[in-house]
Amino acid sequence: AKAKRQAWEVWGRWAIRKEETAKLTDSFGAGGRWQYFTLRTAKRA
Repeated sequence: AKAKRQAWEVWGRWAIRKEETAKLTDSFGAGGRWQYFTLRTAKRA
């Protein structure tokens, strides 16, 4: 049960980050390229 809750927390954080990335993409208006850069940077961190 503990592992399941941990997985949900990780997924929740990922979903929030994805939402923030989408907002950034909208505000920059650069489209897929900016999103790709953000995802690549997030993976490295």
